[in-house]
Amino acid sequence: MDITNNTGDDAKVRVGSSGPQGVNPKPGSGWKPLLKRQRLKHRLDQPGPWRVEFLVQNEGEEIHVSNVAHTANDLVELTGSDGDYDVVVTRAAAG
Repeated sequence: MDITNNTGDDAKVRVGSSGPQGVNPKPGSGWKPLLKRQRLKHRLDQPGPWRVEFLVQNEGEEIHVSNVAHTANDLVELTGSDGDYDVVVTRAAAG
């Protein structure tokens, strides 16, 4: 899964199963830094779908946004600025 920070702000990201167990049983664990304009390839080690969560620091406030990816080839993008952020999931083309 490709994960991109398309904002001008540094963030943290974590990916967890969105199945019956919930996202991540340990709320403070699993966060990885994702610098502004950075892209990373996340290796998936559990079955999907997956909830992708971001934490962004903006003017001293911690903003949490998330969305669900359904295939391992989805592109997940953190978008927005100035405290107004969104997570956009683009489904991979079949083939």
